[in-house]
Amino acid sequence: MKKLKLIHIVILFWLLILIAKWELLYNIMNFVLYVFRGNVKIQKIDIALLDYVVATLLFFILPFVAWKFRKKLNVRISGASFSVTMFFFFVLFAPLIATSNPAMHHDIKKCKLLPPFSSVAIEERTNIKISNASSGLHEFYNKIINRGIDKNTLYLKANNQNNSKKLFFLFGTDEYGRDVFSRILYGTRFAFFLGISSVIISFSLAFLLGAAAGFGGKFWDNLLNRFTEIFLSFPFLFLIIVFLAFFGNSFWVVVFVLGFSGWMGLFKIIRAEILRLKSKDFIISAKMLGMPEYKILLKEIFPVILAPVTVNLVLQFGNVIMAESALSFLGFGVGDEYFSWGAMINSGQYYLANAWWLSFFPSLFLALTLITMNKTGNELEKIYNPGSTK
Repeated sequence: MKKLKLIHIVILFWLLILIAKWELLYNIMNFVLYVFRGNVKIQKIDIALLDYVVATLLFFILPFVAWKFRKKLNVRISGASFSVTMFFFFVLFAPLIATSNPAMHHDIKKCKLLPPFSSVAIEERTNIKISNASSGLHEFYNKIINRGIDKNTLYLKANNQNNSKKLFFLFGTDEYGRDVFSRILYGTRFAFFLGISSVIISFSLAFLLGAAAGFGGKFWDNLLNRFTEIFLSFPFLFLIIVFLAFFGNSFWVVVFVLGFSGWMGLFKIIRAEILRLKSKDFIISAKMLGMPEYKILLKEIFPVILAPVTVNLVLQFGNVIMAESALSFLGFGVGDEYFSWGAMINSGQYYLANAWWLSFFPSLFLALTLITMNKTGNELEKIYNPGSTK
């Protein structure tokens, strides 16, 4: 176990997906070939199919990337690095790993509230063949995204049909017959993109205001400090709810609100680092040589403050995911269009007596993500600051 490296885990995950999803990958590659040959007429870009194609492209590029960076990946595996690797596999390859279409409502009579590790037999009543070019896109959509299931598919309650195809639900199904495992996987991707977008906004605001406070003189420093302290003393959950009530709860509105609510702590760090570095000899020498302040900030100061800023951004990433889940649980999230862990926990609370898995698995993924971000931040702190006791 001590000899296990991060690159071994990457290769293992890659091989597991290749073996388990070879049929899906084969259908996607067939779709790409038919498009290039002109056998499939595409009137407009289908985002869902494009998602599968991009995921497949990244999947086959991954071994070359891993080989290119094999020296950096040749480090001993830890709990945090293992969790981060799995997290990014879920984000990049969610369409390939998912066992079914997360938005598909399977036959409610046969698939409603099935417990984890359940399976249902299905019988395909139509034999889909790729022959008609005009209907090729629909056929591939059915084969790839819906896994060959359409309105003519017959769901069989008993699971002893030897000739029938089996649907396996690793985490069970919800009240609408949807696959919980697939929905959680897409929830991981949603959490990642929302967290990254919000963190970028927080960093941009904190960096601009921190630079203004550090280089703007005493007046701007005091003004921006008081401005920041006002926001720190304000109950931000209330402000977020009021803002969403006025402007709606679309994805980008939620991203902006969460990003705007997390810049204050980062501002304090950036401002303190700039004020500390301004008195250093290399900064004074750069000013005496006539280097503009923006170049000093970007070329001299930014590389130095990158370490503490990165640690703070990792922790902020986890806080954003937690905040979005809380908003979705309260009904102020992004709605049913996206797969939010908080919304899944909220919908599962009404079935705790007979369907505990609806709330348990989203809560588990949320908790593991927060623990992973905290441990990753602590490990980065030890790397950048070896004298740290944490």
